[in-house]
Amino acid sequence: MKYLVCYPNHDPECWIGVDAVDAEHAATSYAEQLCSRDCECYSTFAGGDDLLVKVVGGYPQRFEVMVESVPHFHARAK
Repeated sequence: MKYLVCYPNHDPECWIGVDAVDAEHAATSYAEQLCSRDCECYSTFAGGDDLLVKVVGGYPQRFEVMVESVPHFHARAK
């Protein structure tokens, strides 16, 4: 399904289309897209930030989106 997502702290008038299963998935997908384009967005979502999600012609619903960091370790012989 197509959802519209807005990052009101960045641009309250800009709505971006996102294909997602539900509104929550649309919010997380959009945050992932932002972070993949700009690494500084990770710190923005580390403490949680709000995104608005709606279907075309519908009312927006506010979601708090947070990024969780899972460390990845690797080893190499010396």
